[in-house]
Amino acid sequence: MLEDRSRTLGRDHPHTLYTRHALAWVLGQRGHLAAAEAEYRAALDGQIRLLGEEHPHTRSTSRALGDLLRRIESQPATGAESGRQSVP
Repeated sequence: MLEDRSRTLGRDHPHTLYTRHALAWVLGQRGHLAAAEAEYRAALDGQIRLLGEEHPHTRSTSRALGDLLRRIESQPATGAESGRQSVP
């Protein structure tokens, strides 16, 4: 679905960014934390460019990313999510 939205609407369309946020949530729920982080970051980057930092959607994604990062940090270092990007 994300590929379809990106192709038809564009990667920075609000619906595409919402889909990316939703995908990140699902990935996080399934335990794919590094992939979820990457999707949240991509959604957030687009939302900042398109909507600005104070828009409710941008703030929601920022909070979700923060929650995910706290979840990642609270886990024991097992190497399972070694592909995680560093926090800016």
